Amino acid sequence: MTVRKIKENELDKLISLYEHLHDDDIEIDKGTSEKIWQDILNDDSLVYFVIEQDDLLVSSCNLTVIPNLTRGGQSIALIENVVTHSEYRNKGLGKTIIETAVDYAKSKNCYKVMLLSSSKRVDAHRFYETLGFSSEDKIGYVKKLTI
Repeated sequence: MTVRKIKENELDKLISLYEHLHDDDIEIDKGTSEKIWQDILNDDSLVYFVIEQDDLLVSSCNLTVIPNLTRGGQSIALIENVVTHSEYRNKGLGKTIIETAVDYAKSKNCYKVMLLSSSKRVDAHRFYETLGFSSEDKIGYVKKLTI
């Protein structure tokens, strides 16, 4: 098992892993995904972490470092798209990928790390709480702009 930042040439592997994230996700065409991927690769505030096993990406999350003018100029980090391949779940990979992202946020002088989870995913909420995340300090709101 290897935990690392994603490589530039692994877009197709990441897209395959994302099939395990949302059952009802809207498919993205290759041209659009490649354009977005280039934008991501050119943005130093974005980082994608992956766990590779058996030449397959089996877990991933992305982290965005957001510059901030409060808290003494310490940045904020946002974790999104936390996913583990369905055949590799309950083996500690999710914990490892989140801890990797949190450690990276610390190294970038972030004073907090945030993430959102579906209100229906009670098991995920318990999982995040075991990693030190709290739902008691803040309330998250989402306004969907597209279907």
